[in-house]
Amino acid sequence: MRQNIEENGWDGEWYRRAYFDDGSLLGSASNPECQIDSIAQSWSVLSGAGDAERSRMAMEAVDKRLVRRDHALVQLLDRPFDKSNLNPAYIKGYVPGVR
Repeated sequence: MRQNIEENGWDGEWYRRAYFDDGSLLGSASNPECQIDSIAQSWSVLSGAGDAERSRMAMEAVDKRLVRRDHALVQLLDRPFDKSNLNPAYIKGYVPGVR
């Protein structure tokens, strides 16, 4: 399982969140929305299953892209689901900036 995650879940600077049924990516730098998701990055550390160097890189990406110290918050994902055709189910129903 670890090998498959490392081979198919790594996006270059962070871990992807998932794949849609059609095989398209969610949580990838190539996505117009939800390029990075904190859940996948946190999982790599909390589970102990992520490659240590990649987990470090992923958490650096979280710090850079999702941590908003000036507002004392950590975003779940960045860019919010707002305009694209990506349909990740319930997450898209949240107002951008809320989740």
